[in-house]
Amino acid sequence: MARISWITTLLVGGAVATVEAGSAPWVIDSGQGVVSIITSTTSASSGTLIGDWDPEANPTGTQTRPGAFGGSGNNPVSLNVNQETDGSGSFSVVGTFELNIDIELGLIAISGLQLQTEAGSSVPIENTFGLNFETFRSISPDSFYLGGIEIPIPLGSGELTAWSFEQTELAAGALAPGDDPGTWTFSLPTVLSVSASGTLQDAPFEFPSTLLPAVLVGVYIDGEAPVVQWSFSELLDETQQFDPPIQLPDVPLELPTVLPPGSFAGVILSMTADSAGFTFGSDVSITARPQVVEQPGDVNGDGGVGVDDLLLVISSWGACTGCAADLDGDDRVGVNDLLNVLQYWGT
Repeated sequence: MARISWITTLLVGGAVATVEAGSAPWVIDSGQGVVSIITSTTSASSGTLIGDWDPEANPTGTQTRPGAFGGSGNNPVSLNVNQETDGSGSFSVVGTFELNIDIELGLIAISGLQLQTEAGSSVPIENTFGLNFETFRSISPDSFYLGGIEIPIPLGSGELTAWSFEQTELAAGALAPGDDPGTWTFSLPTVLSVSASGTLQDAPFEFPSTLLPAVLVGVYIDGEAPVVQWSFSELLDETQQFDPPIQLPDVPLELPTVLPPGSFAGVILSMTADSAGFTFGSDVSITARPQVVEQPGDVNGDGGVGVDDLLLVISSWGACTGCAADLDGDDRVGVNDLLNVLQYWGT
């Protein structure tokens, strides 16, 4: 699988030209965060299948006979099994993080990054079962199965309904002057914990948390509306071999007939798990702004309480429904509103 690019863009509005030292909380705008993901879990097994015929319990059941011409009796057929659960799509995310930039010192740090799926977002997933067996014949129903060709068997569908990225290590480093005036570049190593959950065939499931090392490479653009752009390319592709293989419970299966088609042979799978793998890649694009915290006594919404707020209270004095100067919400601007401004003066 090709490596997947993860690009994160943060558009910051309403901030001063030079961000002072100290962490500031930022929040991702609702509807402005989008994640595209590709995920796959696989397992490889080997074993046998045999008809579910039993002379006493199931005398009309299926018999299996290896080889092109069959033979007699109900005998096991060797096979390999690959099970795969795949999901791909896009969903909306929300989240927060802490940003610390000091241009004079040439430093930048990002911490506490958390992304979660927005309510109502989901990604479809499909679960398939691939059988690759030796040539055999079945009796009741009579059918011929040519070996060496994997037969995909759909096992059901579902959806990922929750996905999260949580930063576990501080991303910090130096700012270097960019090619254009007012721009600085950076490269910040960090680690994200990735987890997901959802439903498959109406049953809940959860992927265990996986650590994703990443390097945030980007540019900070200064100005009245500063911009930070991140990008990184990471792909998790892990496979674990089991030594010795893990014995799995027997599984009854209705195997579609091949020649002739249109029926099903009842068989029982006996397998051992040989390996398991996990693949994950994603593209991310988000828009974030500094988190706004309402300041008591701030009439004009500039984040501070001072002369301008006092003048607005005086000019709006009296009955005034819906006025910004009506700080106590009684549809009048009066003494209580004036005292509110004075109480928080200078904050």
